[in-house]
Amino acid sequence: TDEGDVTVTINNEEEMDAAKEECEDDENGRP
Repeated sequence: TDEGDVTVTINNEEEMDAAKEECEDDENGRP
């Protein structure tokens, strides 16, 4: 179970980074 929690945490961090990049792209893409 400990290993599973670690994996979930890593996945969440990756998703957060991806979301930040998407938000930045949206702001830069606006006219």
